[in-house]
Amino acid sequence: FVIMNLTKLSQEQQNNAISTQLKESQFYYHLSKFSRIRKEHDRRYTGEAFAMQVHRSQLEGIKTIDLFRLSSGNGWNPEMRNRNIDDEIIKRRQGGVVQSDFLMGLDAALSPHLAVVDQVLEEGSKGVETWRPDKATQKALEKVKAWETEDEKRHLDILKKLALYVVKKKKLTKEQWTATTLWPEIMASTDELYELNERCIADFGLVIRNILKEECDGADKFKSGEYSGFMAAPLKDPVRTHEKAHDKFAGRFDDGVIPEA
Repeated sequence: FVIMNLTKLSQEQQNNAISTQLKESQFYYHLSKFSRIRKEHDRRYTGEAFAMQVHRSQLEGIKTIDLFRLSSGNGWNPEMRNRNIDDEIIKRRQGGVVQSDFLMGLDAALSPHLAVVDQVLEEGSKGVETWRPDKATQKALEKVKAWETEDEKRHLDILKKLALYVVKKKKLTKEQWTATTLWPEIMASTDELYELNERCIADFGLVIRNILKEECDGADKFKSGEYSGFMAAPLKDPVRTHEKAHDKFAGRFDDGVIPEA
């Protein structure tokens, strides 16, 4: 036997070993980056910002007020719901005509393919238990056209989510939803949210970039490449927005305001 004492692997060596086995997994890449960020946050918190334990204890002992709750502590605060560009609580768009540029663009891209999704769902409802509506939708849509650009791939993903959501919605409501009938409902319920976002997103991005520049000790370091990977995340797609609102918030109020608010 040969007994060998091995030194502890550095973080970089650990990452290299795992990356080799996972074959450049994007999931591990993002997870490792997130881990580095958290460790740096901890270092700054305990080593720079609040080096003394007594100060950290005082900070962590501060009680915050949940403004989403009523001051009495009983129930949710209805005034904390999202408001539209007219400073009114978000409501369903009437008349069937959306106003946000985001949804108008999506509607033009997705509507021509809704019939294909419905056909897939109709055929799948008669199939085997292992049938996957999202996979079947993708297969059918790929026969219609090539989804090559980033925008087209994103549109295909939304259509797949819509197929899954139609199946889920039918089970939950016992109503005969289709992609053709559910998509207009999703747009009407989320349009005011996206319209509001379009008023704010440019200013929000500017604020975030200014904060980064200040944190990087000036524009020179910002331009050096250390933060070159920063990009604004895309908007949550309307199918997921609608689904999440109904899953998480539908039971909070009984005043008829849509859960998207």
